[in-house]
Amino acid sequence: MKKISLQTAHRVLLAVGALFFLLGSFQENIWFDESYTVGLVSHSIPDLVRIALTDVHPPLYYVMLWPVAALTGAWLPALRIFSALGAFLILLTGYTHIRRDFGEKTGFWFSLLALLTPSLFEYSYQIRMYTWAALFVLWGAIYARRFFFTPSWKNGILFVLSLVAGAYCHHYGLAAACMVNVVLFCFLLVRKRAAVLPWLGCGVAQIGLFVPGILFFARQVSMVSQGYWISFTYPKILLDTLAFPWFPNIEGIFDDMLFPVWVVGLLLFILPLTMGVWLACSKAKACRTGLLALGIYSAIVAVCLIISLWQPIFHMRYTMVLFGFWLFFLADVLSRIPWKAVQGAFLVCLTALTIGNTVSTVQVLYDSKANVPFDYIRERVQEGDILLYDFVLRGATLVTHCPDIPQIYYNRDRWAADAYEAFAPTMDVVDSLEFLRDFQGTIWIVSDGSHRPLDEIQAMMPVEVVSVSEKMKVRYKNNEYVFIQVKIENNLET
Repeated sequence: MKKISLQTAHRVLLAVGALFFLLGSFQENIWFDESYTVGLVSHSIPDLVRIALTDVHPPLYYVMLWPVAALTGAWLPALRIFSALGAFLILLTGYTHIRRDFGEKTGFWFSLLALLTPSLFEYSYQIRMYTWAALFVLWGAIYARRFFFTPSWKNGILFVLSLVAGAYCHHYGLAAACMVNVVLFCFLLVRKRAAVLPWLGCGVAQIGLFVPGILFFARQVSMVSQGYWISFTYPKILLDTLAFPWFPNIEGIFDDMLFPVWVVGLLLFILPLTMGVWLACSKAKACRTGLLALGIYSAIVAVCLIISLWQPIFHMRYTMVLFGFWLFFLADVLSRIPWKAVQGAFLVCLTALTIGNTVSTVQVLYDSKANVPFDYIRERVQEGDILLYDFVLRGATLVTHCPDIPQIYYNRDRWAADAYEAFAPTMDVVDSLEFLRDFQGTIWIVSDGSHRPLDEIQAMMPVEVVSVSEKMKVRYKNNEYVFIQVKIENNLET
């Protein structure tokens, strides 16, 4: 029987990956960050950029997604497929770039690991910038290395454009661009001083292209300073970060399940690291590039964690932007270790994690009860009714699912009000309930079962509570909805 070549197996892997990353695209679950993306790309390009200036992420991903939204009417599956495309291109890079630069085995393992890492699948269906930011940073690092060996115009231009694109997608992309340039400069200074001048030209080009991004960054630093929602404790954040690639929903895991998750994360980090160091110190001197990639990844994470001692800027999902460094490290190690039993054990372990994660995720994504809250309110709202909520993370999902129903977000804490213009015109933002004194009709208070803001309204004026729905739970991101129908017949002060 003729043996299948590794190149053929790699091509089959790409075909499987193309289908695999589409698994989560055809569903309607959504959470706040995705709703924000949908809101942004529903505006014109100038308004999109202007509103994005008040958020905490650069605008390139939104601008790239805008034509897709314009052509499809912001159809959610189409927006998700765009993220899946970014994930597939990371997988494809193993064949088109890693295979060429590091050989068949490393390229194959890179693509295989991209397919078997649950975190990449998790973000392949989310309407967010992470797969594209990771792709651009990965390409930037690849072309930086090629520029080191062959400082040609082609490699220089692709090196510059890839890193600038990554920086315009996410601020961790900017951090990666800085770190890659520093590492490249150090290597050139030690080994190829004649290429320092071309590198300097690339650096000037990157700075020039990122001048608007610098203005964005300066404005958005103030937004991050208000990001009180970013919080973590040591050493939990370190263990969570190590486990994150394999358990991307670790924040939703109950405390009694965290220990085995941490053990798996530690083992899948320490064992490849140990083997990589052994190979790098052996006569073969292999895996040095892989360890360098891990070093860049770790250095960026360390810097962000140190900065977060004063200003919270670190979140586990932000490490997805650096996914290519971590992935290449694993691929470099696993493709070079001489023990097939160890490779097989890793493969079995990763496959089990992937199957378990995929099955549980797909069950949540395609839950038959996912649209129950939205169907409930659409069936009952009459013309002139409004939705009112004081928790924007829940309310944003209603903007996406019920764009024709007028909605008001009671921004009690007056946080990031300018950024919420992304949800206009469906959502109006108010910082007081005084407007209800001039309102007559029915409002639907959206809550999780608490009495806010109903208590405040009842303290202002006499109202009639017509109905209170049962609590409806959406398994995706564990959102809960209770709809309280309130009728305001007069506006006499009590």
